[in-house]
Formats: sequence, structure tokens, C-alpha cells
Amino acid sequence: MGIIEFKDVSFQYPNGFSAVENVSFEINEGEAIAIIGQNGAGKTTTVKMINGLLKPTHGTVLIDGMDTKDYTTAQLSKIAGYVFQNPDDQIFHNNVEDEIRFGPKKQGLSEEEIVKKCQYYIDHDILIDCFIPITKKKKKYQGTWHIVDDILFKGYIFMITNQVEQLYTQLKKVPDLTKLLGNDGKEIYPIYPQEAMFLTKFSNKDHVVDISNGIIENDKIIINEGPLIGLEGLITKIDRHKRIAYVDVELLGKLTRVQVGLEIISKS
Repeated sequence: MGIIEFKDVSFQYPNGFSAVENVSFEINEGEAIAIIGQNGAGKTTTVKMINGLLKPTHGTVLIDGMDTKDYTTAQLSKIAGYVFQNPDDQIFHNNVEDEIRFGPKKQGLSEEEIVKKCQYYIDHDILIDCFIPITKKKKKYQGTWHIVDDILFKGYIFMITNQVEQLYTQLKKVPDLTKLLGNDGKEIYPIYPQEAMFLTKFSNKDHVVDISNGIIENDKIIINEGPLIGLEGLITKIDRHKRIAYVDVELLGKLTRVQVGLEIISKS
């Protein structure tokens, strides 16, 4: 049994046009198949029936044993992808960076899962470190405050390497991951040296930003403990109720607002 099977499949559009009539074939795993024919021969209709965009009006289409009539397009898209000829039909965002993130997130891949895949598939002599900066916060549930972890820069994965080109090549081999971050047509954003230095000072050796403690005197914020010491000028807003501070951090040459834990001990 092939991974894709058409059994006596026909498809007729609502206007009565029969695009596909009594087609049967099998495609086995690993095979590369090209469907050729004149305009109107039913090539596009056939391919759209593979991932459930269209359902056959007669016959059966099986994808890895799944009858497409019994599954939604969303369910089938996890195992059968489709690249449209016209990019206007498949671009969802206005910039490359957001478009790149769309696929992994729609597949349910978290930043943590992407890091694990990279650490597993990429040679360790090429990938020195791969991590997600984490910030510690306090969150109240069941009447008690608890310390929880949150991602500092959502949607970003940080990698340390001395072999950028080799890393770029191996990233393409990571399953479910086509791109991480892009810059000028490349697929890796290099961060500026001053940004790297700031991140090193801002977080500990485990890439974690701990909770800071501070006071407010005459409407002025003074941090007396934690990673925000000396960085009061970067704080744009504090939420004492949620015990967080909003901080403007420079990343990739632009200001990015992040949330970090901040406990205000007193106000006078």
C-alpha cells in the first residue's frame, strides 16, 4: 500500500465540469512524482485532493491510510503539504520574519521543541550553545504567589557558534524547521556585540533573568537587588499588581519591549 493512494477517483465542480475522471494510482514513500498535462487536465485538482482542499465526488483518496473524506483539511495538512503556484495565496504576513515563524507555530512547535531538535541534529562542535533566555516572574494562583518561568524574547532562539556557514547548512537538515531567523536573505540574524554583552550581563550563566527587588522614592525607581540594578533608565513601566517591569531592550538593532519580574518592596 502506497503512502498516497487514489482509487477510481473522480471530481466534478459545481458547474458540472469534470476535472478528474476514474483516476487510480499509488505513490510510495520516498518517491518523487511529477504530474504533467495541458491546462485543464486536472493536475491542480488532483493535488488539492491529496491534502483535502477538495474531496472526491467519487472514489477514495487515502493519505497514509487516512480517507480524506473523514478528515478536515487542517488535520490532513499535518502530513500532506501544498505549495501554491501564486504566492498571494500562501503568504500570511507582511514581513519575512513573521512569515518564517508562522509554519512552526501552526504545527505546534514551541521554542523549547525547536531548541531540542537543533541540539539533537546539529554537531556539537558547530553549535556551541542553543538556548532561549528565560525570565523569572511571580504569578498568583490558588491564592498564593508562585515563581514561574516565561520566555524573555518570544519567537526567538539564540545560538552561539564560531562556524556560521556550517551552522546555516545544518539548520536546513533539522526536521520541521525550514528557517529560524532571517536577515538580508539569510536565515540567521547576527546580534550586535553590544547586544550580546548586554544579554550576558542581564541573565545568569543559565540564560535566566532573575526577579529584581526595588523601591520607589519620590516617584523614582531604585533597584537594589537583581539584574535590573543600574538599568532603571530602561524601565518604561511597572505593574505592582502583577509584579513585573516593562523594559526596552535593544535587539537586532531595534528596541524590543520585554517583561521581567520586579518586586517593589516599599514606596515613599
